[in-house]
Amino acid sequence: MGSNQESVNRRIRETISDLSDQDLREMLNASGGNYTPFARHVAEEELSRRRRNEAAQKNISRVPDTEKRADCCVEIWSDKNFEGEYLRVEGPVEFQSLDFTGLGWGDSISSLRVGPSAFLLVYTDEDFKGEMLSFGPGEEVTDLDELKFDNEIDSIRLVNSMRVFDESRISDSRSPEPEPLSKKKGRGPRGRRNG
Repeated sequence: MGSNQESVNRRIRETISDLSDQDLREMLNASGGNYTPFARHVAEEELSRRRRNEAAQKNISRVPDTEKRADCCVEIWSDKNFEGEYLRVEGPVEFQSLDFTGLGWGDSISSLRVGPSAFLLVYTDEDFKGEMLSFGPGEEVTDLDELKFDNEIDSIRLVNSMRVFDESRISDSRSPEPEPLSKKKGRGPRGRRNG
């Protein structure tokens, strides 16, 4: 296939992947002459991929919905620059293995985007073993190869950053207040002795 046709097919895939589920269903239910066989095939693939991702989200979540936050998430792609297969994981959640419900994501992640209320810990081996990298809220990595982590991730922990901060405030409130400098014995500001 010529590079021109490949470019057209790539644009068709991108356009179809941006359509809503309803638009995809309408496309598939339309008469056969409205869309090319390739476009119809891509639409079927996209709907199927979305159903698998949705099933994976339902089957793998171990955190009650009351603790979930829409912005505690990570988006992952199989290729660099946020391209290729895509999966959004909502948390907080932990996956000892990324081979869930037939969607083998282990050793397949090349780019990622962390949600605004999440911390992400990634490990090179299953069961949270091996080398670990952490990513903070809103962090984006277009090419994990730059971090020597391309296609290396086998387990993840997605932590709600808001909960981390809430718990740190609770533990801080239990700590005794430090004495003001003016009441401590020893040197005060600019070397003057207090007390």
